[in-house]
Amino acid sequence: MPGPRRPGFETRLDSTGTIVIVLSGDLDIVSRSWLARHLAETMKQEPRRLVVEMAEVGFADSAALRLIVRAGQVLPDGGRPVIRHPRPVVRRVLQITGLDTLCDLT
Repeated sequence: MPGPRRPGFETRLDSTGTIVIVLSGDLDIVSRSWLARHLAETMKQEPRRLVVEMAEVGFADSAALRLIVRAGQVLPDGGRPVIRHPRPVVRRVLQITGLDTLCDLT
């Protein structure tokens, strides 16, 4: 029997210093350490801006979302991470936990 499917994680760095991370799948206790490693590696590139595309994320628990928000705290000039296209269930977790006040939702 196969295990849980690993979430998708793609990154792009554009000429303005923006890193765009495209996530897919579920972000929960099973994938949390995997997500933490990928975010840490990505942030070593020292982006000026962080955009996380979440249109293909079916579920994200508060710990996974906290990792994303925390990654954005190293942005220069007090920049905030942008979470783009979160599904309603993900947006709701952001709102319930107050994490929506620490990022920009688009």
